[in-house]
Amino acid sequence: MEMEEIVQLTALVEDKKQQIVRLRLQQDRDEALVQELRNEQALLSKEHSTLAAALACVVKDAEAVAAAERGVAAGITARDETLKGLAGGGGGEGEYELLRRRLDPERMRLGLPPLSRVQDDIDAAMSQRLADKRVLGRAVSETVVPSPTLGSQSRSGQDSRTDGMSSGSDADEYDAEGSARKKTHKLRGDDDDGDYSTRSSAAASPALKRRKKKSQ
Repeated sequence: MEMEEIVQLTALVEDKKQQIVRLRLQQDRDEALVQELRNEQALLSKEHSTLAAALACVVKDAEAVAAAERGVAAGITARDETLKGLAGGGGGEGEYELLRRRLDPERMRLGLPPLSRVQDDIDAAMSQRLADKRVLGRAVSETVVPSPTLGSQSRSGQDSRTDGMSSGSDADEYDAEGSARKKTHKLRGDDDDGDYSTRSSAAASPALKRRKKKSQ
């Protein structure tokens, strides 16, 4: 085999080898990508099943709510017709009012009190219902026990605020007293500001001293 032929064959072999390596690398990348896509597809399929089940529950609940609404609305319509016949409506009088008008004169003749108007009884029943709701709401709120930690913090915070207010009030009281004494000395013509300052400082409460120390 000639040298030129050997060189040509060597070049051909190298080209084939590089092609094999390139294809193998591409194959490995594609196989990894396929596995990743399959995993993603499995996750999406699982999520789809979960969402489909949740959507089915939502649809079922919506249908149940719609059926309940239709039932309640039908009951309201039927009850409204019954109320119109009993209590009247639309300018007409119902069975109760007709019987009441007929019966009241006979009751009054016998010394009996007249029958109450149905609207008065309805208003009383509504008021009683509202009162019962308020009582129930208060009972529920009173059963809620506050946290001991929060309660102690609240009490300690309130005590500190109370102490701060009392200290501030004491300091303001002594300041006002000192100002009043100074004005009295000036009106009398006295010149004992130095003695007054000494007495005022000596009479100051510990709270006032703490307040002045903090300000300094």
